[in-house]
Amino acid sequence: MELTSQQKQNFFEQGFVKLPGIIPTPLVHNALRAINTSLGSRGIDPAQLPTLRSRSYCPEIQDSEAITGLLNSSPLWSVAESAIGQGHIKPVHSGQIALRFPQDGPARVGNPHLDGMHTPSME
Repeated sequence: MELTSQQKQNFFEQGFVKLPGIIPTPLVHNALRAINTSLGSRGIDPAQLPTLRSRSYCPEIQDSEAITGLLNSSPLWSVAESAIGQGHIKPVHSGQIALRFPQDGPARVGNPHLDGMHTPSME
């Protein structure tokens, strides 16, 4: 699969292209199963939450095929190559697992950056 000229232009201008359904459902379910197994079997140490929130949850599965396969084994690979050029990307060896859990209080509106490092104060 390749990006259309319009999608390439959007990528250039906006820095992203929305491609609903590009990852096959079985790959998505495999990744979700790995994440849920990690969280269900180990839980999360509350003392580690600030570190995990700013880096990645489930560090023991970041380099698993369930996570890396979301790019390496899906049509997203050819899309990435069509965006930046064939042969210019290398297979990924790990992936960030950025989860967002419900928070107490009103919903925060602001910077959509996920890793928690660039969240503006909401005064």
